[in-house]
Amino acid sequence: MSALVPRPRYPLVVPRQKPGFVAGVAAFFGGFRILLGTVRAWPYAAVPVLVGLGLFFTFAVASSLALSAQIEHWLGGDGWYVALVQVLASIVAVILSAFFALALAQPASGPALEALSRATERELGIPEHAPTPFLTDIARATGSALLGLIGGGLTFVVLLLIGLIPGAVVVTVPLKFVAAALFIGWDLCDYPLSIRGVRLGDRLGFVGSHLGAVLGFSAGVALIALVPCGFLLVLPVGVCGATRLVAEIDAFDRAKTTKGARTAAARQ
Repeated sequence: MSALVPRPRYPLVVPRQKPGFVAGVAAFFGGFRILLGTVRAWPYAAVPVLVGLGLFFTFAVASSLALSAQIEHWLGGDGWYVALVQVLASIVAVILSAFFALALAQPASGPALEALSRATERELGIPEHAPTPFLTDIARATGSALLGLIGGGLTFVVLLLIGLIPGAVVVTVPLKFVAAALFIGWDLCDYPLSIRGVRLGDRLGFVGSHLGAVLGFSAGVALIALVPCGFLLVLPVGVCGATRLVAEIDAFDRAKTTKGARTAAARQ
């Protein structure tokens, strides 16, 4: 390797088998190692954290106060059941606030997250992709976020209606959490695909073809989201981890294609 070419700090290893659920989990938590070891990426990582924190507290406080006042108006009085309903409504409001804060912080921090993904690729030793215009970055991030937001919203409504069935809440509550994590995982995996110039339809096809790995990655998102204030780390760590996961899948697919071409040539 030439002295002028920086040696990758986290050289990419081509997987021997198709990355699946375990590889997805490992990629997400591998994002911690990459982010902590890449000091020059910290300013980019701070942007979504600050934006997400501001949006979360704004949504959580506003929605909790509005719901509490509305519930008191609907139920009347100040009995213990009113306070109980207000507490439950506030918990739901906080959970939804975290989800919407993450969904909106992603497009709002689009250029910073793209720069973070590019910095991660450099640490992995991946040749840099051609830069895209600023407005294109915003449009791609917004389209991806809207897709996740709409899909997540519809899923939440369906599960909410199913939860009205007695006893169904035992199943629907965990599913709501899994669905939220999955759609956030889609948002994160979308970044390394976007900077590679992959169109939205092809990105959906990519995620569908490697759903096991994306589900594993989303499981990592869900575990971190359970930690108090852990959702603040989901975006920066997730982008680093998603960039690694997409790179591993791409390397495996390329190696598989090359091996298939050599086998076909040998048969001829």
